[in-house]
Amino acid sequence: MRRIDSLGGRLLAAVAAIAVAALAIDVLMWRDLDQRLRADAVDHAVDIAEVLAGQAAIVLRQPSVDLDRAVRRLEAGQGTLELDRYAHGSSLVVQAILLDHGGAVTAVEPPEPTLLGLDWSRQPFAGGGSGQRWSNTFLSPDRGEPGVSLAKAWSGGVLVFRLDLALLSRLAGVVTAPEGGFVAVVDSQGVVIGHIDPGKARQRENLRDLALLLPVDAPRRHAMVDWRGENGLLCRTAIEGTDWSVIVFQPASHAFAVARSGALLSAGVLLGVVALIIVLGLLLRGMLRRAIDGFAGQMGRVAAGQQPTLDRHPSEFRPLAASFTDMAAEIAAREGELRRSRAEFRDLVEGVDSAIVRLDAAGRILYINPAGERLFGWSNAELHGRPALGTIVPAADQAGRDLSIMVQRALDDPDSLRSNANENVTRDGSRLWMSWANRAVRDAAGNLVGMLSVGTDLTQHRREEEAFRALVETMAAAAGGGLYDSVLDSLVHWLDCDTASISRTSGERLQAIVMRTRAGSVHQVDCGRIAGSPCEVVLRDGWLLVQDGLPELFPQRADLARSGMRSYVGAAIAGQRAVLTCMWSTPMRQPPARLREVFGLVARRVGAEMEAEDLRLRLSHADRLDSLGRLAGGVAHDFNNQLAVILGSTELMRPRLADPRLLRHLDGIRLAAERSSALTSRLLAFARRGSIELGPVDLHALIPEVILVSERTLGPSIAMSFDPAATRAVVLGNAGLLQNALLNLAMNARDAMPDGGRLSFSTADAGDCIELRVVDTGQGMSPEVQARLFEPFFTTKAAGKGNGLGLPAVYGTVTGMHGTVRVESSVGNGTMFIIHLPVQDGCAVERRQEEHAPPVPGACILVAEDEPELRRTVAEFLSGLGYEVVPVADGQAALDSFLLAPDRFSLVMLDAMMPHLGGRQAFRRMREVRPRVPVVVMTGFGVESEIEAFRAEGVPILAKPCRLDHLADAVAMELRRAAG
Repeated sequence: MRRIDSLGGRLLAAVAAIAVAALAIDVLMWRDLDQRLRADAVDHAVDIAEVLAGQAAIVLRQPSVDLDRAVRRLEAGQGTLELDRYAHGSSLVVQAILLDHGGAVTAVEPPEPTLLGLDWSRQPFAGGGSGQRWSNTFLSPDRGEPGVSLAKAWSGGVLVFRLDLALLSRLAGVVTAPEGGFVAVVDSQGVVIGHIDPGKARQRENLRDLALLLPVDAPRRHAMVDWRGENGLLCRTAIEGTDWSVIVFQPASHAFAVARSGALLSAGVLLGVVALIIVLGLLLRGMLRRAIDGFAGQMGRVAAGQQPTLDRHPSEFRPLAASFTDMAAEIAAREGELRRSRAEFRDLVEGVDSAIVRLDAAGRILYINPAGERLFGWSNAELHGRPALGTIVPAADQAGRDLSIMVQRALDDPDSLRSNANENVTRDGSRLWMSWANRAVRDAAGNLVGMLSVGTDLTQHRREEEAFRALVETMAAAAGGGLYDSVLDSLVHWLDCDTASISRTSGERLQAIVMRTRAGSVHQVDCGRIAGSPCEVVLRDGWLLVQDGLPELFPQRADLARSGMRSYVGAAIAGQRAVLTCMWSTPMRQPPARLREVFGLVARRVGAEMEAEDLRLRLSHADRLDSLGRLAGGVAHDFNNQLAVILGSTELMRPRLADPRLLRHLDGIRLAAERSSALTSRLLAFARRGSIELGPVDLHALIPEVILVSERTLGPSIAMSFDPAATRAVVLGNAGLLQNALLNLAMNARDAMPDGGRLSFSTADAGDCIELRVVDTGQGMSPEVQARLFEPFFTTKAAGKGNGLGLPAVYGTVTGMHGTVRVESSVGNGTMFIIHLPVQDGCAVERRQEEHAPPVPGACILVAEDEPELRRTVAEFLSGLGYEVVPVADGQAALDSFLLAPDRFSLVMLDAMMPHLGGRQAFRRMREVRPRVPVVVMTGFGVESEIEAFRAEGVPILAKPCRLDHLADAVAMELRRAAG
């Protein structure tokens, strides 16, 4: 540095230049320092959130994997609720709970009898749905404290894992909270489920207003926010695999305290430097050089991690050096915190019982945890760099399957094989069955660099499963007799139980098909009432196991105390319509888990046999009804033709008679014919051969009308009710036939309740169908009566009080609308008819009014009818309306007449069933010659497919017998439609 001139002008110029330069340098230096200090404060808070979110995701991943495995086992019918089978030594899962589709608790592990049967349908996890659902609103039944649950639906209901809520608070407590702020884990609604202060989590404080300030999917992970009147730094990070997140909040006054103090010190230093330069201008060169050199030395010491010697330098630089010292200490503390986090993660990975294997993109092993080392017999160092295929994965399994294809598929796209089960091999060559969960590992650019797999040993479970299956198959074949006797005989000997039985429900009682004791087998044993018995629990929950104290658990059943039985196992069979039970007079010695698996296998096999028996009986019954239906349809066809003649003749005669007495006789003939027509309609409904016009019908609107009509007939002694619980009530059917069917059921209920009672209608959703139940409290029916209930002309009523066509008509109406109907009843316990009809979404119920059209004079009509009297009656009636009529006797004659002069006929009237050539065949030939020829079809009995084919082409269908004015309307409307 040049020597400074002592002259006034040059001295002042040099001092001013140096002051300006020093001021600029200090401003730039402290501005950069302030920015870095603020950035460090933000990074610290972000790191806290990310570290806690990462730890929580790792800890919560295992229960998710366990839940998936448990659901798969339940779906396969091989699962249990043993907690130790899923938790794998961790302390996360504290209880496993099984719900049915209605939200009722059916099983709890560890056992907690007070929970069985509770209605948890309002719990958020009871709804099921696809995928796993995390919830923190689960209320612990034993401590009354909030908890965390993980749930997943399966075909039998919902499986729920209850987790330790305090875990999240412990994880939060490990992280060092920022000064003046807090760290919390919140759910999607902002409710605190983990906090550095566990009391906050128990109080379930809601931070929703804070969480909304920075959405979890925001492009930035941090922001400055105003919360509850305080400005502060907010960081938020999502926990992978859940809808929870970590929130870190720190008031700005604490977050940037270092930066603010640095700014104040900077201002003081700047003022001091400027004042010093002005006062000591002549000594500027030496003092400034020494100060700058000394400061550079102290920066080097700080960078090297050494403490600065502040007392050897001017006081102006001491605050700045102290700030750098604090920053170095904070960085060291953060690095220590990260080292602790890594150590905790390492302890977590190395402490689990599952094998964790990391592979590179070529399939070479990069890492295996201690559990994997113990499982496969290799150390991590020995396996490093070795290919997985041929080392821990054999080239082919014992069944001959090429496993190299599976390994290559997993390496090419791990996400396509997220889970798999296959054979593995240990160092000594023994085989293991492992279940693997796979995840892709990608670099910062998103490129696939390897795969991470977590495996669970299934070898022992698979061996037990195969042993149980072999045992059950041996039991079924050993006796050489019937399946039921063989199964029970083997159970009694293998389990050393006192009794074993397979029973069906019969109304309110239980009937044993076979009961096996130590002395031998007995068949068809009445086991007594279901109510209050262990079988009631089995039929409700599907399973019951009592290891000891059976009479004390069911004190209302004196028969249990008299029998001396202490232990009990029961499983539901065939859709919970039958039970398989074993009882002991001593406390149970068999492991409950094995009992459940064996009973599950036996119940499925016996249930399949029962379902096959029921199917054979239903098919036999359906064949018998179908044969009766064909017979009834044939009779109705001929009868309808005669009735059509009678009704048509009465309508033709009426205008020509003036004698009132003759008119009364004529009305009697017409009334008798109409009643007979109703009788044939019932026969045709049973035969499902009638011409039924289907349309949208709202059952919730139809049933109140039926009740209103029935109340006038049934009288005040029978109370009627309707519970419309179904959410979809529109079906494709015929409103008139459905109304008649329900009225028939109401009349039958009245006859079954001569002294009064209760008749109820109810609806419920049943998949793609609506379930309609009609229940009375009458005398009930025996199994023999139920077997013939839908046969035509079968009745239990006295002579003259029933024709036996009401229930067959119900059967025909329901099956004709693609539905099903069945009955459940027992003598003295009332009757319940259960009807299932397919629902029609998006259909609106239309109300059509009857239309009347005047005749079209001069039109020529070709009438084809094989019944001579009916042909004559129709021809005479149409001629009287001014039409030209050409009558013919069969389909071939109609076709011949039409082909001679196709343009002569304005309309063709065809009978659906005629000799020589049917109506459908004649119609097709006529339409080939004249595509738009108007046609009206009459039918008294026909094949449904042909009638539906006519209706699909817009052809009007008239059911015999029909009123002549309806016939005239159909002809006139079709003629006018064809004319334009």
